[in-house]
Amino acid sequence: MAQLRLTFCAMWILQLLLAALLLGQHWLGILHPSGEALVVLLVLTLGLLAWCVVRASQLLRQPQVRRRVLCFLIVTLAPVVLLVSCFFYAQQQWAMRQVPSGIRGQIAIMCGASLMELQVSYLYPKRAESNDLVMFYDDLTTPAADLAAMDQHVSQLFEFLEKKPRDKIHWVRGSLLGQRNVALLGLALSSEESPAWEQQGAVDRHELAHAVLNQFRSPCADPPMVLHEGWAEAKCGVDTTTLARWAIAARRENQDIKIAELFNSTNVTSQKPVGTSWRLPTLNFVE
Repeated sequence: MAQLRLTFCAMWILQLLLAALLLGQHWLGILHPSGEALVVLLVLTLGLLAWCVVRASQLLRQPQVRRRVLCFLIVTLAPVVLLVSCFFYAQQQWAMRQVPSGIRGQIAIMCGASLMELQVSYLYPKRAESNDLVMFYDDLTTPAADLAAMDQHVSQLFEFLEKKPRDKIHWVRGSLLGQRNVALLGLALSSEESPAWEQQGAVDRHELAHAVLNQFRSPCADPPMVLHEGWAEAKCGVDTTTLARWAIAARRENQDIKIAELFNSTNVTSQKPVGTSWRLPTLNFVE
């Protein structure tokens, strides 16, 4: 029983450290959270969890301590269950095209961003760097031209906002953790091919525009989706006539979404018109 008591204390300490790491980085506005520290804590948690289950299964064979062991096991596993519930919540929200919110959403978002930052160096071994961007890629036709074009795009956005970047944007040419065409903290995931002006280039500019605003977000900012996505669409490099056609088509296809809903919450997401790519909303917002 003494071993289970120590396990209980160790498990709760580990989970408190994990929550402090994720929420602390979120509240400090860290754009590229540490994946290594997260993995260390997760591995320690899994190891301790496995030992706890094995030891408890041995003690449960003794009728005189069975009830106490069960109580210790439930209390010890509680923080792990709470952590896992954050990911289930985020997955359900994402499946409904809604943005995870609250502390559970913040934990899931920071955990996902941390793992993406760790994953990118293994999946995309090639990288090119400019003043404002670090481009990660595997195989591109014209990587230098792509980087130059998007570095100019990002620089123009910073000039338009009259602000200087806090850190370089990690521009990933592909998907991470099964997600693509999304901006998350200091990451922008977009096309796997060299961009064309009307097609892939618009997607890259859209996600990079989100990443630029993420540089200046406050942790709990939650702007209306019409402004959040409207900024990225307005800065995606497409002419105003095309944007107007997209808006008209989106209105026809989503008549159940009212104007008031678009201004009330970022949890109302929008569907792109036919002929354009589906755009996932970013998970962090500026005021």
